[in-house]
Amino acid sequence: MARTGRAIKVLRLVKLLSLLRLSRLVRYIHQWEEFLSIASMVMRILNLLALIILLAHWNGCLQFMIPMFQNFLSDCWVALNALQNAPWTEQYTVALFKALSQYALYWLWSYWSNVLCYYNWTYVSALVQSFDTSRRLYNEKINCVFFCF
Repeated sequence: MARTGRAIKVLRLVKLLSLLRLSRLVRYIHQWEEFLSIASMVMRILNLLALIILLAHWNGCLQFMIPMFQNFLSDCWVALNALQNAPWTEQYTVALFKALSQYALYWLWSYWSNVLCYYNWTYVSALVQSFDTSRRLYNEKINCVFFCF
């Protein structure tokens, strides 16, 4: 019976991989940007904030998932905060707060970790922006046709 429970948990984890279809998400964001006529700089800031929240969400979920797979050992943070049988909203809120405060402390204490984090954030945001390269190239050609002549 315990193996079946673990197999179901692993299957749920595999299903979560379908959430990684970021290219479709980027396309939808660009469509909303055009529909709402929002300046591109505002959209970039909103995209960066959404990316920070998304990474904090993943971090919080992973931090809760690891003790869950270990059946909530008595010395893990979930057991120490008595969150095993708490409502999922409380579990999620505490895990997200833990992830965000971990980022804050991580960025606060070490200069080199700051440099590494900023490099990673820049790289990830540039990667997300480059997913829809065909649309960007098309827009550059159209803009060149209209504004170059």
